[in-house]
Amino acid sequence: MLGLLLGVVWPILVGAAGGRPSLGADAAKGCLKRYGCGAAGAIGTVAASWIPEVSGDDERLFTHFLVKDQPVILRGAKFARPSVDVWTPDLFDTSMPEDWKLHAFLSRNKYISYHVPVTGSTSSRPYGFTPPVGYAAMPWAEARSLADDLHSQCRTAEPSEIGCRQDYCRIKEYCSAYFFADGQRFQELMRRSAPFGDAYDAWDWPWLERVREVAEWSGPAYGVGTAVVIGQKNSTMTPHFDSHGNMVLQIYGSKEVTLWPPEDTSGLYPFPSNHPATRQAMLNPESYPSHGQGERFPRYATTRPQRGVLHAGDVLFLPMAWWHMMRSTTHLGVSVSFWHDSKRPGPYSAPPPSLRGAGDRQVARLTALVWIRIEELVKEAVGDSALDRAMVALARMEMPKGMSGFPQALEKVKGFLLWLFEDDAVRAGKFVEAMVDGRFGVDHDKSVHIWYFGEDGATAISATGERWNDKGMVTEL
Repeated sequence: MLGLLLGVVWPILVGAAGGRPSLGADAAKGCLKRYGCGAAGAIGTVAASWIPEVSGDDERLFTHFLVKDQPVILRGAKFARPSVDVWTPDLFDTSMPEDWKLHAFLSRNKYISYHVPVTGSTSSRPYGFTPPVGYAAMPWAEARSLADDLHSQCRTAEPSEIGCRQDYCRIKEYCSAYFFADGQRFQELMRRSAPFGDAYDAWDWPWLERVREVAEWSGPAYGVGTAVVIGQKNSTMTPHFDSHGNMVLQIYGSKEVTLWPPEDTSGLYPFPSNHPATRQAMLNPESYPSHGQGERFPRYATTRPQRGVLHAGDVLFLPMAWWHMMRSTTHLGVSVSFWHDSKRPGPYSAPPPSLRGAGDRQVARLTALVWIRIEELVKEAVGDSALDRAMVALARMEMPKGMSGFPQALEKVKGFLLWLFEDDAVRAGKFVEAMVDGRFGVDHDKSVHIWYFGEDGATAISATGERWNDKGMVTEL
C-alpha cells in the first residue's frame, strides 16, 4: 500500500507539511559458496550451513574470498604462529603489567551484549534504555580471579563491589565475563611486556599487508585497529555487524562462530542507528521463535546462518557488515582481531553511484548502508529523539502532530528512495515498510533484555527490575 502512495501521497504530504557444530565438517573444506556449505544443524529452529574453510596457505583466500568479500576459515594459518598456544592465561599471570587494565563486560547469564554508555535520568535516555550488562576496567589478576569464580557459580554483588560504573552497571548478579583490550591498550601491552611484544613482532606482517591490498583495506580502523579478546567459557557475544573488515586470529583455545550475510540484515532486525545497542540484533536466534519472537520478527526464519569452530592457529576472514555471534568454548580462550577500514562501500559510507537502479540482490547486500542513510536523513530533519515516531509515521504515511521537521524529512527520504529505485515508488514503499516493521514503534527495551529470559522461558528481568513475559512488561519487583 505504501508503495502505491509514494508517488501520490508523499507529494501531497510535503505540500501540506541450535545445537553446537562438530569439528571438521567435510562439506566446508574447499567450498567456495557465499551462503555456506552442507547441513550444519540449526541455530534455534533455522537451518544452518558450514562456513567455508581452506588451509592456511591456500591461494584462494586471495583469488576468491578477499576479492568477493566472502568469509572463510583458514586452518593452521601461519600469520600469528609465534603466539599460538603461547599467549595463554598462565603467561598473562606472569607477564602482564600489574597496572595494565582490561575492559570487562559482565553479564547475568552467558550472553554478552555491548551498548553505548548513557547518563542522566531515565527519561533522558533514548528509547527508555536500561543497560543489560555491566562494565568495569580491571587488571588481569582481578579479571582472572573473577572469571574463575563465575565459571564455578554466579555471584551477587553491588556495582561498587565489582568496580562497575554506576551509569553503566545496573545489575547485581553476575554469571559470566568477557574481557578485551583494543587500540592503544593492546599496543601498550606489546610495548611493555617482552613475552608479548617479541612474539607480536615476529608475526608474518607481509602476509597481512597482502591481505590488506587484495581486500582493499585502506588502513587500520580507528588508527590502531587491533584487539585482544579473552572469554570465560560459554560467554557469548550477541549477534551484531561491524563497519570494518576483520581478521580474527584464534591464539589459545577454541571459539564457536555463527555468521549471517549482509543480505540477511532485514531478517536480523538491527536496533535503530541511534539506539545504545545499535548494530545488534533485536532478537535471540538461539531461542527463536519463543517469547513471541516468531510473531515480532517473522523475517528471521528466512535467514541463512553459517557456523564453524576456530581452534588455536586458525584465522577467520570476516568482511565488514557480516553479522556474527561468537562463543568461547575454552575457559579464558584468547583471540586477536584486526579491524580495517575499507575502500569498498560499508554501513556508514555514502551511497555509491552504482547503487542507483541496482537489483534487489545488490541492494540487499547494502541494506545496512541504506537503512542508516535513511535514518540519518530523518534525524537531520526532526532531531535524534523524534526518530522513532517519525519512522513510524513514514511507514504509515501519516503526518505526526507537533513535529515541524517532518515535511523536510519526508522530502529528503522520498528523493533518496526514488533515486535509489529509479522512480519505482512501489519498490521504494515496500523497502520502507520492511525497514520500519519490527524496529520502530515497539518496546525496544524488551529486545535489549530478550537475551536474559529465564531458562524456563517464563520471564526476563531487566537491569532495573522490570519483569516481562511474552506479552510485555508485567510487574515491578
